[in-house]
Amino acid sequence: MEVSVLPEDLDLEFVDVEFKERILIIILLSRFGRMISGNAEIETSVELICARCLKKFRYKVESKFELQMKVERGASRFANFLDEDFAFLDETNGLIDLRERIREEIVFDIPRIPICDENCVGIEFNEEKNNIIDPRWEKLNKVKNNN
Repeated sequence: MEVSVLPEDLDLEFVDVEFKERILIIILLSRFGRMISGNAEIETSVELICARCLKKFRYKVESKFELQMKVERGASRFANFLDEDFAFLDETNGLIDLRERIREEIVFDIPRIPICDENCVGIEFNEEKNNIIDPRWEKLNKVKNNN
């Protein structure tokens, strides 16, 4: 199954992270008895600000993960992931809500300290501009030079 959703549908709003396109989700599920297993792929693009040079750059979010769930019969309203996560099982139509799991995968794929390029040198250092002394410190500079 392939679906495309808006970032707002997954409650994805972050400071300095701008989603530039819809989120493509591809999920392949199979069921054997009470076990449901599957593979999921997520693709989207975000605009980040480089922590070194402070310029905006585009970052491709790509994540692949596996799901394994055991569906409980009877009173349980949950489909439990074997890796200690869970998805809500809708009693009326049997749908499993994977939004939170997909949201987590996207959040974990976005770098905490975004760097536009591994060779990024950062903000250019201009020695002429950086040698200007703030006039408020001029008296202390004179004291330093007299000693």
